Amino acid sequence: MRAGVALAVACGCYSPHPQPGAPCDPASSICPSGQMCVSEATGYFCETHLIIDALVPDGAPDAPPDAQTIFTYVATVAECINPALPDPDTCRSIKGNAQLVADGSDASTMQPWYAYVRFDLDGRFAGQSIKTVHLRLTVTDDSLAASASSGAIWQVAMFDKPSLYTTVPAMVGSAAIAPAQSSIQKLEVVTFSIPTDLVAANGSLYLGVISTSTDGVNYWNLDGANPPRLDVIIK
Repeated sequence: MRAGVALAVACGCYSPHPQPGAPCDPASSICPSGQMCVSEATGYFCETHLIIDALVPDGAPDAPPDAQTIFTYVATVAECINPALPDPDTCRSIKGNAQLVADGSDASTMQPWYAYVRFDLDGRFAGQSIKTVHLRLTVTDDSLAASASSGAIWQVAMFDKPSLYTTVPAMVGSAAIAPAQSSIQKLEVVTFSIPTDLVAANGSLYLGVISTSTDGVNYWNLDGANPPRLDVIIK
């Protein structure tokens, strides 16, 4: 019989030619396309998720009970705006071109920054049961990046980058879908659990990172070393 077997995590960087699993610096974009500088227990490493579709011969055991497949998506939009005067370029010019900021009140402008992240998903997991979904945001190396609050994750109305110059995406529902976390450190990978019913194959996921803290947090955006990513885990 034929079965799709487990996840394989393939590691490796390039130029010069380090061995697979070579360490990387999250402050520098040194990983090749399709790989990301990921925080592990012993440091940061270039890493990509590859799906292996293996053949299991008749009479052989199927994949182990805990086998799972991870589909990883990098955000297609990751921008911050002042909700009173939406303009992603303003956030970039004030906070830095690679920074995605969530702040209840910026110390220099006295205005908040709302961060918005969009993921466009393909059909690779169509028809399969989703076990868990994780949003991963990486704090930058900026001296002011750390915060007492990660910001809470909200589902928001549809948006694209051009719309963020004129419109603030409305929050969906009466509460955040993932609560704020505390004591966020520089270069930390902050992981949020996202409700699985918000994710569908060939669909899009629209998220807002909203902080009520005056101690804002800075994440990498799409121009940063480790942009936002979404892990869809299939059991």
